[in-house]
Amino acid sequence: MKKYNIIFVFSLICSGIWGQNFLFSPDTIFRTLPLDVYSIDQIDITPLYTNDTAYLSYRLIENSCPPEWEFVLCDWSDCFTNMPNTDDMHPLPDGYNALIKISAHPHQTEGSGFLHFWIFPTGSMELHESIYFYYNTPNAAGIQELGKSQIQHEWINDQLLIREAPIGPWSLVDMTGRVLQKGVSTSDKISISHTGLKDRVHFVVWPNSGQMLKVCPSY
Repeated sequence: MKKYNIIFVFSLICSGIWGQNFLFSPDTIFRTLPLDVYSIDQIDITPLYTNDTAYLSYRLIENSCPPEWEFVLCDWSDCFTNMPNTDDMHPLPDGYNALIKISAHPHQTEGSGFLHFWIFPTGSMELHESIYFYYNTPNAAGIQELGKSQIQHEWINDQLLIREAPIGPWSLVDMTGRVLQKGVSTSDKISISHTGLKDRVHFVVWPNSGQMLKVCPSY
């Protein structure tokens, strides 16, 4: 059983998460932060939209962490002691990976929160894709990621069948954070059908019970 202190979760990793324009490895970080210590986590970014020099930018969409926490952000060429809201990375040579590296320090403040970034080709923010860093300190309550021993799911034709599902409202979410579908499970079985569901990573989230199922592509 894994527990993370977050309100809404998206993914860990299926062996690298493919978007339309980038490969993220992973696309989401979950970290329990010891007090009074820096913890360092990194997401590698491979551009897929060009075979030449890549121009990448990032934007901090949300920071829900306690204001007492300290963050240092590094991209592939620069580091910032005051985490910027947005920046253009230096041109990335062909064959190299970019990255977002976060050094997080909670000092003595217990709590939880997340950082949500958009990554996009410079000048084309409408092509953004999302990455996340979720944090909690040891004494903060957590959310449960449901494992194979706790919940069963399988593909039947183009439908996702979930057995032993939590009771209550659920949301189907894609890797950009968009809610694609909502429903309410009144029994322990759910059948979900959505265009592209079998081709990409999706997440089924039960916010009332604080639980999440990650669904990897079916090939």
